[in-house]
Amino acid sequence: MTQVIVYEIDGSQVVMTPILVNGMTIEQVAEKDVPEGVVWQIVNADALPALPPAFRALDPSALLMGLLHLNITPDMVDEAIASMPEADRTFAKWRWDRSQTFMRDDWLIAEMAVALGKTAEEVDAAWLYAQQ
Repeated sequence: MTQVIVYEIDGSQVVMTPILVNGMTIEQVAEKDVPEGVVWQIVNADALPALPPAFRALDPSALLMGLLHLNITPDMVDEAIASMPEADRTFAKWRWDRSQTFMRDDWLIAEMAVALGKTAEEVDAAWLYAQQ
């Protein structure tokens, strides 16, 4: 079972997986490497919460797979874009038709999710599906 050193700095949790060399114990590594005055603890790595998934950029083909996973067709996206106010519509249409990559946090993805009645959780799940 892997043990890690956990401490907090400036409100952020730090998890350190030590490499024990020269016969050092994990406690000795913590005393040496954790900033002075910071409280630390040793925990089993299995007890740590899972990290949120990482969202990679999708190419248009992968994005289409994610959309279809949500039962959204390209025509539905075109209709949602067509219903946008002019200033947004022109830019959204250009992005939709010409982008070589799409990021999960792109404003167009958020706009389309709302317009098509999808929650952030549904979009997250579809994005992860499309990354496979």
